[in-house]
Amino acid sequence: MAVKIIVIEGPEKGKTFSFDKADRFLVGRAKKAHLRFSEKDLYISRHHFLLEISSEHCYIKDLNSKNGTFINGKRITFAEVKNGDIIQIGDTTLKIIICAEKLKDIKPITHSAKDYILLERIGKGGMAEVYKAHKISTGEIVAFKWLNFSIDAKSFRLFEREISVMKKLNHPNLVKLIDYGEKNKRPFLITEYLAGGDVGRLILKRKKPLSLKEACNIIYEILNGLEYAHNKGFIHRDIKVENILLDDKRRAKLSDFGFAKSYIEAGRSMFTKFGEIGGTFIYMAPEQITDYRFVKPPADIYSLGVCLYYMLTGYFPYPVPSPLQIVKGEIWNVNENELIDFILYKEPTPIKEINPEIPDEIAKIIHTALRKDIEKRYKTAKEMKEEIRIALESDTEATSI
Repeated sequence: MAVKIIVIEGPEKGKTFSFDKADRFLVGRAKKAHLRFSEKDLYISRHHFLLEISSEHCYIKDLNSKNGTFINGKRITFAEVKNGDIIQIGDTTLKIIICAEKLKDIKPITHSAKDYILLERIGKGGMAEVYKAHKISTGEIVAFKWLNFSIDAKSFRLFEREISVMKKLNHPNLVKLIDYGEKNKRPFLITEYLAGGDVGRLILKRKKPLSLKEACNIIYEILNGLEYAHNKGFIHRDIKVENILLDDKRRAKLSDFGFAKSYIEAGRSMFTKFGEIGGTFIYMAPEQITDYRFVKPPADIYSLGVCLYYMLTGYFPYPVPSPLQIVKGEIWNVNENELIDFILYKEPTPIKEINPEIPDEIAKIIHTALRKDIEKRYKTAKEMKEEIRIALESDTEATSI
């Protein structure tokens, strides 16, 4: 899909922006905005809206801008834009020109689901439901991820991508793909079932952070899996505590590869997710907002830094209410515009201000992972993993790696 944005009214009338690849773009007056407007129109916010272009659709999400985003005269928070739509921001009027490619037919997945009996639903999201299931032929318990009926082509391709990536990865610290197919015209995939659930749920169940030993061991194991995936050319792009699962022996495994992609082929396709506040968005590295197509392994390192910070404190690195704080009744409003500002420009709260008991070496590791400058962040999962190992070996009470 090719998209052209023409400024038809306002201080910068006549200016044109052209896009011929799928991507996400920040629009506003901020220095790091992809579509940057000058100070001539002060009614445009620094972070006014996000423009998402996929191979099939074009969307706009207003970032709680002060004066709003209007499409064809109607104020929106999130909407798909069509060819010829008129967008109003401040005193500036934009026209959208879209040249859409003809969509290819979606090829159905045809493997049978007759070998599986669904036992109970253990998870539900906007795209799929997850069931605990019994595999008749082997007697094993598995996880049955079933795509929802009301999915569009984009969701289907995300599902296809997850299967495609998982077929190429085989590591003890990555959730294993067992099978995939179609049931009642709904695609499904089968993975190993992990009885320990996800780390996010574990923290909420305990209503307190994890111990230093437990948290660092989990992150160390996920770094093992990430090192393998990165060496295979893949980045995950959606690491969060809810995607870190534990088996019955408390071994950690990384799950949910719907947004994983080959960073070697960066820029060829784009599937974007606007996360909820306190959800995926808070785990994003700065470059996932400003340069999404070309993110490299350090973006996953950043996300793991956020995970470890939360696992050890129950807080996020920025003043955004975490799930644990919300459960405890500590709730306040933060909009996406403020969150983007935190991620792009503000330094994380020093972790020892929240938990002074955290060893200096571990605090240093976390804040190195959270560096906004990629060059100052860990370059590889192996590098961060070794730092954790050395730090824990120097702390005899926490050592188990």
